[in-house]
Amino acid sequence: MTSLRRLHHAVRTRLANERGSVVASMAFTVFTALTLTAIVASVIASLAATTSTTSQAALNVKASQSQDAYVNALIHRTPVPGDRTCSGVLCTQITAGSTTDGVQRLTIEGQIGDKTPSSRTSTLRQTKPTMISGYDSLGNPVWSSQGDSTPYRFTSLTSRSNSSCAIDGAGAAWCWGANDQGQLGDGTTNTRTAPVKVQGSATFTALTAAGNTFCGLADDGKAWCWGDNDHGQLGTGSTTTGTDSTTPVTPTGDHRFSALFAGPTTTCGIDTDKKTWCWGQNPGNATPDPAAEPTAVAGSHEFTTLALDASTACGLDADGKIFCWSNATTGRTGVDPAPAQGTPTEVTGGRTYTAVKAANEDRADVPSLLCAIDTGKKAWCWGNNDAGQLGNGSTAESLVPSAVTGNHDFTTLTVSPSAVCGLDAGGHAWCWGDNAQGQLGIGSTSDAKDPAAVTPDTTYTLITAATGNSGSFCALTSDGAARCWGANAYGQSREGSTAPVTSPNPLGSFKALRSLSTGSGFSCVTDARNETSCWGQNDVGQTGNGASTATAAPAPAARQPFTPLPFTGYQKGGK
Repeated sequence: MTSLRRLHHAVRTRLANERGSVVASMAFTVFTALTLTAIVASVIASLAATTSTTSQAALNVKASQSQDAYVNALIHRTPVPGDRTCSGVLCTQITAGSTTDGVQRLTIEGQIGDKTPSSRTSTLRQTKPTMISGYDSLGNPVWSSQGDSTPYRFTSLTSRSNSSCAIDGAGAAWCWGANDQGQLGDGTTNTRTAPVKVQGSATFTALTAAGNTFCGLADDGKAWCWGDNDHGQLGTGSTTTGTDSTTPVTPTGDHRFSALFAGPTTTCGIDTDKKTWCWGQNPGNATPDPAAEPTAVAGSHEFTTLALDASTACGLDADGKIFCWSNATTGRTGVDPAPAQGTPTEVTGGRTYTAVKAANEDRADVPSLLCAIDTGKKAWCWGNNDAGQLGNGSTAESLVPSAVTGNHDFTTLTVSPSAVCGLDAGGHAWCWGDNAQGQLGIGSTSDAKDPAAVTPDTTYTLITAATGNSGSFCALTSDGAARCWGANAYGQSREGSTAPVTSPNPLGSFKALRSLSTGSGFSCVTDARNETSCWGQNDVGQTGNGASTATAAPAPAARQPFTPLPFTGYQKGGK
């Protein structure tokens, strides 16, 4: 059977036997193979405006050059309802419209331009959204419902407060959740319970966020920020009330960055020349004044990473030195007495470090808490210690780095305002500080002033704290499973209960998870297929599953509806 006859048979069978998707309102008589091909091509080309074609190979037919040219012309154009297109062989007219119930209807008339013109007209009525998803091994079209949507696939994920943003494989950013300050970047302040695309044409390589501000690093090195601008953290030169941005804006100046870092009141970037620029409440410009546009951090520092909270900023340079600055009385710069406001100063002790972390605290009225890991893998913390979060056996505040007790070789630390957790070289988790919600994961709700082992003992690769002082932690095990513990008012740590969870609890049946990000009362993960699932608080769509009720069990993000694509080509050939 030729490819054309196979296509002929498939279309006729489709119209006759699968009336649930597309039915002919009058008898569909096959009068010539040529006219059938034209009608099929016309239908596919016209329906491309409202349905999706996931395979670009189409109409695998064997035909004359004139027919090829005609069909190709139909395929590579956008049909205008009621127009007429002709080749030297035939003419086709397409009339499109909708019935009173809103269903799309097409009328296709094919006329053979020979000595005895003849024509046939068929009206196709779309009673169920349909699409062509591909062709089988015999060249027959394979149909499926347009409702067969696809999952979003994200390569990176960032959650903060009550919103999340992620980057897909093409570099586009998508966000969901709370949007009261435009932090979803979709041009509105409407809450979104499912991922919505961030406006603009930037191709992003990384995202950073704090509070209700998100920033993305584009592939050309430009920074784009959106959302809250109360402190000038968008970098546009304005902090006037009402200057939040619901769409991405680029900070003033033609800067090209290699990395971006967001804090609740300040945003910073390291440019391609290794110079650091900050904008917002605490720019580090050797003055107590904020800056509403990028300002060079004082000194000739070449920082490799930064840590920011609401009142303190610290940078780790290429030599392993940590320099901190603050223009707030609650700032903790690791120096006693505190240096001049806004002036980067090396923390006391003369040690070299490999990492520095700040508590993800959005409140500037709370004293800062910062921790670092030195080159010998020992942890040091300074600042607020009202619950023993310095891990030095006391509750006395320390303005300079204080050694965390115990002989632990830490590789990573996660700092919340009142509790700290770290992973040692063997992947074992240790936590200290406030434990009122069981957030230390030690099987009780007793505070710990020294590092305590998270139980039961498991090896982890990543650990993260809920943003703000929300009282929970989540981690990824060495085999890629998710476990959470601590506060559980929204089921963010255990399904079927709202009681605090004092030991790590498995969430879902995940394996080989690639990333984990935590907001104030919810968490999201991406798996090996880059598909996203979230759970926990969901009153403003934080879990992205299309609903607004708490989701204790991990649920996939709402699936992506098919976006109509133009039908752009066909493949000639066949037996």
